[in-house]
Amino acid sequence: MQCWCAGDAAARIEQLLLGSITSPQEASRLCAVQWANRLFPFQHVPARYICALAAGDIKLEIREEGQSGLKPPKPQPGNLSAIV
Repeated sequence: MQCWCAGDAAARIEQLLLGSITSPQEASRLCAVQWANRLFPFQHVPARYICALAAGDIKLEIREEGQSGLKPPKPQPGNLSAIV
């Protein structure tokens, strides 16, 4: 999977997501972890950090989304680059 943003835009999005994952609002935390999982590849450390924080959330939906982002993606048939 490729990153859908790069450079300054990626850095600003990372900061936004890192701020949102610690919000007292459940919707903000859920959006942060969902975007981290979908926008960045599995190898992206800040996105996995967001998932680790979400995996310990009190809200079940946020916790499950965080846990799903900590599991390596399943390789597609004939595409070994997803696991490298």
